Amino acid sequence: MCDTFYISSKISEDGSNIFCKNSDRPYGESQAIMLLPPEKRSDTIKATYIKIKGKDRKYSVFIGKPFWMWGGEFAINSAGVCIGNEALFTKIKIKGNNGLLGMDTLRFSAEISGSAEESLQNIIELIERYGQDANSAYDKDFRYHNSFLILDTDKVFYVETVGRNYAFREIKDDFFSISNKMIICGDSNGTLSCPKKYERKIYSFLAGGKQRREKIIKEIQRKVDNGKKISLKDCIEILKIHGFGTRSVCMHYGIFCPSQTANSVICLVHNDGNIVIWATGTPHPCISVFKPFVFGTQVPYSEIFLPSGKKDSSLWWISITLHQKLFKDKKMLKDYRENIEDLQEKIIRIYKEVHSDKKSVYELLEQSINWELKVIKKYSKADYF
Repeated sequence: MCDTFYISSKISEDGSNIFCKNSDRPYGESQAIMLLPPEKRSDTIKATYIKIKGKDRKYSVFIGKPFWMWGGEFAINSAGVCIGNEALFTKIKIKGNNGLLGMDTLRFSAEISGSAEESLQNIIELIERYGQDANSAYDKDFRYHNSFLILDTDKVFYVETVGRNYAFREIKDDFFSISNKMIICGDSNGTLSCPKKYERKIYSFLAGGKQRREKIIKEIQRKVDNGKKISLKDCIEILKIHGFGTRSVCMHYGIFCPSQTANSVICLVHNDGNIVIWATGTPHPCISVFKPFVFGTQVPYSEIFLPSGKKDSSLWWISITLHQKLFKDKKMLKDYRENIEDLQEKIIRIYKEVHSDKKSVYELLEQSINWELKVIKKYSKADYF
């Protein structure tokens, strides 16, 4: 379960197209942040399960990658192409591990695509050639087809897939949101006229995608109706929306929810080529810090953004260990959230002062990580510090 949405430059505060995603994964599955440079490659590439025809990585790519797989839950490249996927539950049986994960597909497309339109065509080609017969979970069987939201500074596309078939729309709206719910039936292009008729409705209902999508759209519409331009802070607040079980945009593991939000991202894509990626690298955006990453630099302290599959000293694992403690203590949780919110305000305030200088933004990223670790240390008092 995930939620992905976009805000057009027409209604954004800073005139950028904005891409946002909460990546929800099975409980305890950690997620890495990686910034991959362009790379010459061989004729074949090993994706999560299969080898595919290789192409050079033409662009730098920022991805949020579950620790065990090749692909990513989201991918943003230095050409300004942003891609996020959602699980779709269909009546078509998925078996074996002879295809690409949706996460593999979006990563490879981001590596080789210079525009949203090119990315759309590459995703279609990959779906038709390799299919989607693959298990999407590390330690259990969890299989699904995928939808994709793809954007750059000029165009936005939405794709729904069923096996090797697909339908897509170019999105002209000022904002658009997708979750684990099929919505296309007519008014589309592709090999399917109505993917929605293949939907396994009980699974989609249990996933809560309809309700989460409605909450996101309602909140954006409320702000627009009030004459407000959508800001970075607004997007952060939307990704923090809570609800019951799987109906929560910021998802917490529990009896009625087998998943949790494992990583969150907001990308501001400007017409002048300036791209700023705000990512947490931690679970639960409601008590996480969004930090500004930029292309043309490295990920500072990169090792802390590369968690393993079990508890270690990465930012992801020390955060979830603390979060589990906080969720049992309402007073401490309230205090911690206030500290995190104050820190987020500070980071955004400084960013607005230095946003045009890439070196200064990188220095702010370094400071943000250190400030975040200081707050975590204060509340953790754990021996790995």
